[in-house]
Amino acid sequence: MARTAISAIIAAIITSVTFSLLLVLLHFISYHNQNLSVSVYQFSFHELMILYLIYTTPPTLVSGIVSALLVGSNNKYLQSLLLYLMLGIVFGLIYALVLVRGAMADLMMLVSFAATGVIVSIIFFHVHLLVNMLIKAVTLPPD
Repeated sequence: MARTAISAIIAAIITSVTFSLLLVLLHFISYHNQNLSVSVYQFSFHELMILYLIYTTPPTLVSGIVSALLVGSNNKYLQSLLLYLMLGIVFGLIYALVLVRGAMADLMMLVSFAATGVIVSIIFFHVHLLVNMLIKAVTLPPD
């Protein structure tokens, strides 16, 4: 249980950094495809990375730890992947509803948050598998 929680925390932090990096890269790709005037302020890479980390780390930590504890490690790969996908949709929708705080959420916003939850859950699932493999390789079995 403790090993699962620790590996989930490590995987959530790595996932948050990876997802923030992906968002920053998407921002710069979309910015350079636009014809904006020179007077428009452009955030630097580091500023965007910090902003995205501030907004992605808390929900990634919460949803990652809860998902890892709910799914466990006894399932097969495809079964675990499907469970993480469903939990990603659920946590994406919860995050969207928390952000709108009672205001009317349109369908496109809910779909985009659900899709974002799926992307984050896929990244988290694979990073969590990798972290578990590394923890098992580092820890020696008792004699």
